[in-house]
Amino acid sequence: MYRVLIVEDELFVRLGIKMSVEWEKLDMEVIADVSNGEQAWEVYVREEPDIILTDLKMPIMDGMELIRRVREKSDRTRIIILSCLEEFALVRESISMDVTDYILKLTMTREDMEKVLDKARTELEALKRAREPAGVSPEKQRQELLDFFYYNTWGEREYGERLRKIGLPFGEKNLLMAELEINRYEEVQKRFGDDYGVLVDSALLNVLTELMEEHGGGMVMKDRQKCYLIIAGYGSAEQKAMAEYGFERFLAKARKTLSMYFQIAVTIGISQLFDGYENLGRMYQQCRYCLDQTFYHMPGENLFYSKIRGEDRTALVRERLLACAEQDGMDDHSKKTAGGSRGTVRTKAGSGCAEKISGIYAESGSGTHGLRQPEKICHGGGERAADGACGNAFPASGGILFLSQAAFRGRPHETGDEQNRGGNRLPY
Repeated sequence: MYRVLIVEDELFVRLGIKMSVEWEKLDMEVIADVSNGEQAWEVYVREEPDIILTDLKMPIMDGMELIRRVREKSDRTRIIILSCLEEFALVRESISMDVTDYILKLTMTREDMEKVLDKARTELEALKRAREPAGVSPEKQRQELLDFFYYNTWGEREYGERLRKIGLPFGEKNLLMAELEINRYEEVQKRFGDDYGVLVDSALLNVLTELMEEHGGGMVMKDRQKCYLIIAGYGSAEQKAMAEYGFERFLAKARKTLSMYFQIAVTIGISQLFDGYENLGRMYQQCRYCLDQTFYHMPGENLFYSKIRGEDRTALVRERLLACAEQDGMDDHSKKTAGGSRGTVRTKAGSGCAEKISGIYAESGSGTHGLRQPEKICHGGGERAADGACGNAFPASGGILFLSQAAFRGRPHETGDEQNRGGNRLPY
């Protein structure tokens, strides 16, 4: 959205402009309204608004001095003069400093104001097109985005400007992002006979890119091992809910295609909806956060940031344990322990419940928030699992799996011989 600063010493005029214009319809927002040029200059230096609506005669610093300072710094900012009839000589002088237009305060209507603002927006769009470098390749666009996500060297606002100049294949309105993580990626590599993942990446990127081209208004790129980013803009959607619905349908189609043709299951982290390229970095962090939480969820789910950011993880662990208990016939005492906040849960190694709990680790991927990984677990004095798979860390018989009350609070433990009875505690 284009950002607007209102500068007017008459309070009622200032508030009238701010309240009467339908800013969202014009793809604009008011970032500040101030009463003199000095305050306006402070806001400008800090925020660099796209459009300034300014009076000419004001205390401390007048509008003419403000315009001179702005033009020394930037020729892009659009300036609209709020004028009185007796200020015509000043208006004529200001026109020489590349102002967009002027409007008479005494006779202006909402329609007049919106017409002038629309003219300013048209000029900004023309400047944007004129400054866009021609022929920026899709690979260069992807690299610019990844630099933003990984390093954010320039800051969000500056990157937003840089991304506007390279002609991304999606607009800035109603942006959504998802990151697909391939479950059991090593098994997929073995099936492809692809030790380095080159064939897997090429095949999946081609399929996802074709799906996005059919869908329109988006981009697909490789993020890191076993992860693929999808970005889409739904500028034509009249309501945000329609944009979210369209994106979910696309992800469902992508999931179905990968399952049908490649026998691949994916877990998907999905960001909130934003407007503006400068928010893409924040959206990326939301997707990564969602995938970091796969430790607490079943593999193959859609994980929405808006739904999981405030989850009670202790409750999620209890829920999973109780579900295992119901399926495997755990005794009543252990069920109560799993559902409570004290005591120790004991499950026979090799049982379905133990395998499901180990599956949490096997599918957890990254992001266990400082918890010890499953390859560090030993049971019954046996040797450590060499392949790091949690399921293989369980002994064939005789071992006991322990989850203490402190484990529910997410703290790793050292072995306690008085409670261990032949097996180390499992960190959760």
